[in-house]
Amino acid sequence: MPRKPKPRPRLIKGPYRMPACEVGSILTDRVRGRVIVGGITTAPIPWPWSLHHHGAGIRVPILTGDLVKAVRTESNQAVAYHWGVSRWTVARWRRALGLGRMTPGTLARWRELRPQRLTLAAQQRGGKNRHRILPTAH
Repeated sequence: MPRKPKPRPRLIKGPYRMPACEVGSILTDRVRGRVIVGGITTAPIPWPWSLHHHGAGIRVPILTGDLVKAVRTESNQAVAYHWGVSRWTVARWRRALGLGRMTPGTLARWRELRPQRLTLAAQQRGGKNRHRILPTAH
């Protein structure tokens, strides 16, 4: 039996708008400082990117404007999906901004996924031990 596709992580705030810029203009990235816009991503939320100087031509969305608001507010999974980056990148951005793991979006995502992770017996009991969560497969 085929697995159902996971629902895409939803954003709890928004809409998030790309900053006004064009290729070749300069924006201030909250982590890397002033960077040159190299293009616009094709992620679900299009965003200006610049080349990461420590990588081999890696395109990285510029951490500025509404993306900073999203990193502070949304779940790691939602930011990663909608801006087309890895969850590791979002975690790195959070550390650079001095944030912890928990955001309002993370809490909402946990509440959303919680019923899927309860054991069937716990769901049927609905009382004692109903909050026992199964370990996730890695």
